[in-house]
Amino acid sequence: MTKIFTCRVFFLLLVLAFACPAFAQTNKGTEFYTAYMANIRGVTTSNSCQMSLYITSDVSTSGSITIADGSFSQSFNVTANQVTTVTMPQTAFLEREGQFLKGIHITSALPIVVYAHIYASAVSGATLLLPVNTMAKDYYSISYTQRSNEANCYSSFAVVATEDTTTVEITPSANLNSGRTANTPFTITMQKGEVYQGLSATDLTGTRIRSISKGLNVCKKIAVFGGSSKIYIGTGTNNSADNLFQQTYPTASWGKNYITAPLVNRPYDVYRVVVSDPSTKVTLNGNVLSTASLINNFYYEFNSTNSNVISADKPVQVVQYAITQTSLNSATSTDLGDPEMIYLNPIEQIVNNVTLYSPAAFRILQSYINVIISAAAAPSFRIDGAAPASSFKPVPGNTAYMYGQFPVSSGTHNINASDGFNAIAYGFGNAESYGYSAGTNLKNLNEFLQIRNMA
Repeated sequence: MTKIFTCRVFFLLLVLAFACPAFAQTNKGTEFYTAYMANIRGVTTSNSCQMSLYITSDVSTSGSITIADGSFSQSFNVTANQVTTVTMPQTAFLEREGQFLKGIHITSALPIVVYAHIYASAVSGATLLLPVNTMAKDYYSISYTQRSNEANCYSSFAVVATEDTTTVEITPSANLNSGRTANTPFTITMQKGEVYQGLSATDLTGTRIRSISKGLNVCKKIAVFGGSSKIYIGTGTNNSADNLFQQTYPTASWGKNYITAPLVNRPYDVYRVVVSDPSTKVTLNGNVLSTASLINNFYYEFNSTNSNVISADKPVQVVQYAITQTSLNSATSTDLGDPEMIYLNPIEQIVNNVTLYSPAAFRILQSYINVIISAAAAPSFRIDGAAPASSFKPVPGNTAYMYGQFPVSSGTHNINASDGFNAIAYGFGNAESYGYSAGTNLKNLNEFLQIRNMA
């Protein structure tokens, strides 16, 4: 009996040694990767777009930023609760589809928070970056139905290798510009800092990207991004569009419970509820969604003007989209903003203290923070040490939670509460927008090892 038990313990330790490491971390870290993805202005106007990294922290620290091909290296210093901006050179820009030694690597001595912003006049997108210790091996890229008011605009994804000899399997959901066909997996081998960018005239939502084992090489971490070089979202005249750019969450961090809050001064927002298993039962505000409305066996889509309660019996990812400015059909001063894509965090991934950055670029006139919090914790919520000027509102359908929409100035902000919350940061200008998760936990909610008693 003792011998059998010892063998089983040894086997368990062996499995754990070779399994992908689980993660239970936040967006604060000391190592990050990103890529300067496609933006239509980099193609049509001699690289007129720019990419900036916004680095902040609650402690003073230092670090460095490098491009994998050795063309750029710069050190930086961050003062606690301030922001340091580093503008990337155009040599990092990924204009076309393919594999490039152009990954951007950020390291620091102490934990930092990093945002990446690709921007040009009326074509901008930004994302919260996730540190390497939160990365995993399995992702689905998410974008939106690709249509634009210019030619040569594409749905996009990018994958960045964090280690040498990383084998990546990509199953595109649509035909790629390179000739790769939809739903046909292909495999590439990547070295540390290499980027593969995929482009398509059709929405690449649902593209599966995963690191796979090859020989003795197992489960190497990758970073994945999704978006569009320029896209239009909504109804009305198609004469305004924007860049989408977001780092994708690993499937293991998806949750089963979400609450949404509407964006300020928008007639409606668009939402997608993404499932990895088509049999997933999704409930929206108490009503089970019909599987007949599941698009491409991968996502549900709906419009809403209100807060929403979304639950599922299996893990899902919820994405919120801001619509095109001209969809407002208004001549008022509040008719501001353009398409944006924001990954929402599940209730299971709450945080209680976040340092975030609200940028003024490019031509942003007003920034906001939306917050989802329990009713019990709402009185303790603070922005930069003070209670918000406006009050929280109860969430219809789940009065245990409340939501708030708070205007903020450009710059660094700290938000905290006695208990956990979810928050997004976003802003609008004339045909401009940005938006991203203000901060998140990235606990591995969905991978586990089951052990049976075999005695």
